[in-house]
Amino acid sequence: MKILRIFIAAASLALSSSNVVAQHRHGHVHNHGQGEIGPNGGPMEYVSSTHIEIIARDSSIKVYLYDADLKPITAQGAEATATIQADGKRETVKLEVSSANLLEGRTSLVVSRGARAVISIKMPGKSVIQVRHAM
Repeated sequence: MKILRIFIAAASLALSSSNVVAQHRHGHVHNHGQGEIGPNGGPMEYVSSTHIEIIARDSSIKVYLYDADLKPITAQGAEATATIQADGKRETVKLEVSSANLLEGRTSLVVSRGARAVISIKMPGKSVIQVRHAM
């Protein structure tokens, strides 16, 4: 009976750990319970075989595009918007191609902790992908 209690306690502790970090074959870190961290230090979202790294600071929004192996996907030809909700206000901004795999835009809102964003990206010849992200 005592061994069973010890086993259950150990199993519960192992399963309740929310800060497990695993390195996948494609080289980025999954910090379960905390979100994935991308190559530029921003949180990652995974939608429709695309990794999307989102960096939002002050009034700047940067969205980096990667494939499943974390190789950059060209942003050329992409049409994208970010709808930002912050401090009880909402604004939709166009994201422009800034470099090879980067879409970038500016908002008049201050993007800080607690803000939310819905990012919509239409790549040539593909369906629209949408990401909901809490800052």
